[in-house]
Amino acid sequence: MPPVASPLSPVELLLKYDQPVPRYTSYPTAAAFSGAVGEGELKAQLAQPSGAPLSLYVHVPFCRHACWYCGCNRVTTQLGSRVVEPYLASLAQELELISAVLPQRRRLAQLHWGGGTPNYLNSQETAQLWALIAQHFDLEPELEASIEVNPEFLSRDAVLQLRQLGFNRLSFGIQDADPRVQQAVNRVVPVEQLRRVMGWLREAAFASVNVDLICGLPLQTPERFRHTLDLVQELHPDRISLFSFAYLPQQLPLQRRIAAADLPTARDRITMLEDAQQQLGGSGYEAIGMDHYALAGDSLARAARQGRLHRNFQGYTTGGELELLGVGPTAISQFPHLFSQNLRDLKQWRRPWSRAGCRWSGVWRCGSRRCWSGAN
Repeated sequence: MPPVASPLSPVELLLKYDQPVPRYTSYPTAAAFSGAVGEGELKAQLAQPSGAPLSLYVHVPFCRHACWYCGCNRVTTQLGSRVVEPYLASLAQELELISAVLPQRRRLAQLHWGGGTPNYLNSQETAQLWALIAQHFDLEPELEASIEVNPEFLSRDAVLQLRQLGFNRLSFGIQDADPRVQQAVNRVVPVEQLRRVMGWLREAAFASVNVDLICGLPLQTPERFRHTLDLVQELHPDRISLFSFAYLPQQLPLQRRIAAADLPTARDRITMLEDAQQQLGGSGYEAIGMDHYALAGDSLARAARQGRLHRNFQGYTTGGELELLGVGPTAISQFPHLFSQNLRDLKQWRRPWSRAGCRWSGVWRCGSRRCWSGAN
């Protein structure tokens, strides 16, 4: 018997079942982590011999100013090197502690700098952090090295330096190109700067460029968002992340600067997502999972077509089989039978590392597959 067609349109169905659910971007969710698993389990995991390459995530927590939509772990400061220098010193200690536990020097197949704003670091600090990583790991010739940047503070020289160091993938946030929406979230980047940035990235021959968009921001309308989509089509990035704004002012005090009355309606949000699907789909982009798009020739799109697509705490990835090691405050590590997360607070993460006492002071919560309790 053929299925009975629904009398409701797709939009009406989406509105009917529009209910809040737990965030899908990270699994297990933060609420599932437990302090019952800690230093001993993580050290035992790292001590296991392995010839397989690693994926390394480095969390750089600093931002020059706060974007009011943001839910990331960041430290908003104008102190520059005065906060970066002690951060790099603590990161060096963390990497030394990890290297002391590893039974052999590991290779890196993937490297990602996230934040915060990794290009908060100046050119000397950026080179110092890259050298620090190379001091502890072997970088594979085909290393996939990616970095997140704020285009507002990006220059041509900085782009060329990142490429010269070895980065071949880069992601920058547009969120929305309309000046009124940008003002409403305290993230103002002129369209001409976005065009300049993309030009520099093409000049530097980055293998893949991603841009971030957010649907549901204050003062957004379907018409205004279509102009943003027009700009994205003009810039023609290799990948697009289109996130839906989660308005959580009780949990995220910064979002209290956003008036709930300024947010678009649920119907307008769905219209904007539909417009994105139509415009991007008509421009050579393939839908990847729930919130990403990629050009048909991009490695992410090929992985999706071939059934090799994975998702970890960084998002969709082609290297889901790799163990993920996270360093820096709030960084998450992911192994087949263990998840762990570093302390969120920068000052607590920076407490002196005790090697003799084997006190892993930077790790605060871990979990395994079964009840996150350390059992396989």
